Amino acid sequence: MRTGKELREAYVEFGSEADTYDRNYRLDAGRYPDHVYRLRIFEDLLSKIKPTTVLDAGCGSGVPLVTFLKAGYDAYGFDRSPEMVEETQKRVKNSGFEETRVFHGDLDTFERPIAKPFDVACGLGAVYYTPNTVTTLRHIATHVKDDGDLIFSLRNELFSLCSQNEYSADYLLRNIFSIANTSGKLRDDVLA
Repeated sequence: MRTGKELREAYVEFGSEADTYDRNYRLDAGRYPDHVYRLRIFEDLLSKIKPTTVLDAGCGSGVPLVTFLKAGYDAYGFDRSPEMVEETQKRVKNSGFEETRVFHGDLDTFERPIAKPFDVACGLGAVYYTPNTVTTLRHIATHVKDDGDLIFSLRNELFSLCSQNEYSADYLLRNIFSIANTSGKLRDDVLA
């Protein structure tokens, strides 16, 4: 299992992809469109809940946030990566909305940008990069109305095992093959 520090570092690394991250929301041949499907699920849930205010926690490059704004929600978003915040502010502004709807913040410590709590807080993938998912969700919940909703995509070990990417490799090496208990150069090379 990755440490909190490793998870935080992985999350910050997304900043280097800020100008290309939105490619994840395209239906490209040869790539599983998980971001596309996840966004559609979130849009469907929001249309059923009918919130007025929405917080996009870990907004990335801003594709979901702009989608929510265009759907008529009073939406705000934040991200830990300054590069993602900058990219999202551009996207929001270019879509005709105020760039002040986007702010820099950490999932575990951010402050709400408006006085009243949100009707809904959602996150399409950032929460599993925090050291403690429960602590993170509890903090986010303090910024949501008592009768509000939290909508988050979360990973479990089945995801890690079946995704057939770096998460599968990490899971297999750490849980099935017990490489984490191996010492020396082999362990260092495999886990690098």
